[in-house]
Amino acid sequence: MRVIFPPRNYLLRNYFVNSRFNTDKALFFLGGPILGGSGWQLEAAEFLDQHTSAAVIACPTRIASLFVHEVPPIEPAFTEQLDWEAYFMMVAAVEGCLIFWLPKENRAAPRDDGRPYAMMTRDEIGVWRERLSKAPHLNVVFGIEDGFPGKPELVFLHRRHLGDISRIGHSLRETLDMALEKAPWCQK
Repeated sequence: MRVIFPPRNYLLRNYFVNSRFNTDKALFFLGGPILGGSGWQLEAAEFLDQHTSAAVIACPTRIASLFVHEVPPIEPAFTEQLDWEAYFMMVAAVEGCLIFWLPKENRAAPRDDGRPYAMMTRDEIGVWRERLSKAPHLNVVFGIEDGFPGKPELVFLHRRHLGDISRIGHSLRETLDMALEKAPWCQK
């Protein structure tokens, strides 16, 4: 599995791919909540790895232990992380697929930093919903699990702004299948 992490996570050795992107592979960006999100990124990365050999995965998680063991956490600067995410989201939307998955919050391990669950993801989805409405050729998929707070409102806004351009996955598997259908160079 080839996974790209934010630049300060250089200790991930075997899983790190530097920011030079190999364009003969589809890039999948895993967008969605990290804190309180139950580590869904690892499940998504493993699924994509099993279903296509033509993929690189950009994963913004700062929770390195999802992918390797006993790696000390390295917290990238907030603006550096946002720049990294913006770059790889755009590359994925053109040369692979940008995947947004909104799982319900893990009650056993909720977000505990005092901020609302999936706060940044909701903003990113709004930005990408607008981009997709103006450029429907972009490869972006959205999925929302039952129990995610605000799901009815998000679905309503999605349909209102995008109509038939983009459907919504209701499970992680369905959302990942949609991503594989959209991504160039991928065969299921």
